[in-house]
Amino acid sequence: MKLLLRARRGFTLIELLIVIVIIGILSVGLIPKVIDAPKRARDTTRKADINNIKVALESYYADKNSYPANQVDLYKMTGYFQGGVVPKDPGDQKEYGYKLVTGASGCYILSAKMDVATGGNFDKDASDNSATCTPALGTGKPYFLTVGGN
Repeated sequence: MKLLLRARRGFTLIELLIVIVIIGILSVGLIPKVIDAPKRARDTTRKADINNIKVALESYYADKNSYPANQVDLYKMTGYFQGGVVPKDPGDQKEYGYKLVTGASGCYILSAKMDVATGGNFDKDASDNSATCTPALGTGKPYFLTVGGN
């Protein structure tokens, strides 16, 4: 009787291998999502920041009947932002791209470089001279949101 109890104390090699394989399969599916989570969070923040800047630009336009002439003027518009701070890129703390397009009434370009490709329609940086204004997705005012990996 004691011999039977002693033989059944631990796990067999097959049981251990099955557990290791299950853990491996789960980790293969989970690790990429965990690793990309900070990148996706920064991209979500960038999209929210661009939208906040867009709202501030429209408020500025309502008050002054024009948009800021350049990026320096945009970052002087502290009174139009909550907390008096114009948002900066959460990754490198650089200013978001802004360009007032001359010759097109009410046309400006806002841009942010995304960490993860999102499949968006806007792929020109504000500093790119070939960037043109096209209506943003139902917003009424055009802007660009640069997509693509680093």
